Amino acid sequence: ASIVFEDVDFERMDPGFIKNLRAFLKRHQSRNVFVILTSRTPPKVNDGYIIIGLSRLTAGEITKTFAGFGELDRLRILAMTDGVPGLLDMIDHDKTLREIMLRLYSEESQFLRPAEEIIREAFRTPESYTLLMHGMATGVHKLTDLAEYSGYAPNKCDKYLRSLIDEGLVVTGNLNSEDGRTRRGYYLESSYMTLYIRYCMNRKYGQTG
Repeated sequence: ASIVFEDVDFERMDPGFIKNLRAFLKRHQSRNVFVILTSRTPPKVNDGYIIIGLSRLTAGEITKTFAGFGELDRLRILAMTDGVPGLLDMIDHDKTLREIMLRLYSEESQFLRPAEEIIREAFRTPESYTLLMHGMATGVHKLTDLAEYSGYAPNKCDKYLRSLIDEGLVVTGNLNSEDGRTRRGYYLESSYMTLYIRYCMNRKYGQTG
């Protein structure tokens, strides 16, 4: 028998949950009971877990998988899906990329559902964070510029950015400023999320793309 717990947050998990889970498995160790915990991020402390990751496909792997498409269209498929297998499975090999995009980016499509769920489940007030994400998706990457874009005070902006980093949605990198100095830049981690934020995000969050 298999028991699945979906979208587990290891950092906020009640310690008693694992203790009780281990006791349950010990009582049923002769019955081949398997417990699967799915999470967007692995546990920071390997407390006896067997970690199985789902790797994103590389550009080379997409070239082989989507050999029927031209080189530029394969790059577009990589940008749209970020190489995530579940999203790549929605690509119809018998359609043109234009037909594929019209279907995937329609309102009833399941293609956008993961992005919507990640944002909704990660934050109590998504609009506070999607405003900053929209700035990054449209080319605003410096802290002071993001603060100006969002209207947040720099310290509040920094707090939201750290939360976005903790959730794995934003990464930092070097940013060359006009004055020749190298500063920290903030970027959306996923091209799939970047396209969603820039062009498809629900208007209820206050950005129109």
